[in-house]
Amino acid sequence: MRARLLLPLLTPLMLAVPVGATEVYRCVNARGRLAFQDTPCPPRSRQRILNLPTPAPAVPAPPLAPMRQSASAPPPPPPKPALPLPALYRCIRATNDKPYLSTIGDPQPYAVPLAVLGISQMPMARAAGPGGIGVPAQHSGTPT
Repeated sequence: MRARLLLPLLTPLMLAVPVGATEVYRCVNARGRLAFQDTPCPPRSRQRILNLPTPAPAVPAPPLAPMRQSASAPPPPPPKPALPLPALYRCIRATNDKPYLSTIGDPQPYAVPLAVLGISQMPMARAAGPGGIGVPAQHSGTPT
């Protein structure tokens, strides 16, 4: 099937053989598969030598002429955005040092015991108890 499709394309090339021709081997193996190659066919396959013309060297395209700009019409200004972009602040959480983006430059403060942040050297039970630096986190409302 392929040979029938390729034969009309290759026939004009085979008829006009210029001085600088290229040899191409047309090989059909025992299973009937068609192959074109630049080396001789393997044994047990039918071989036919085709002389194809050598293509002419490519000629580069001529350079494009520079475009003329008229002096009376300046280029249009770039379009303006419809709304200004919001200001974003890169912040870092105090509890886990993870970065996040915020539209507020001054985030709300955290209310955590100092021992959670690792500032106090005492255990929380002793620091919040009697004679410590503060009151327990869960205050019952009655003094002890």
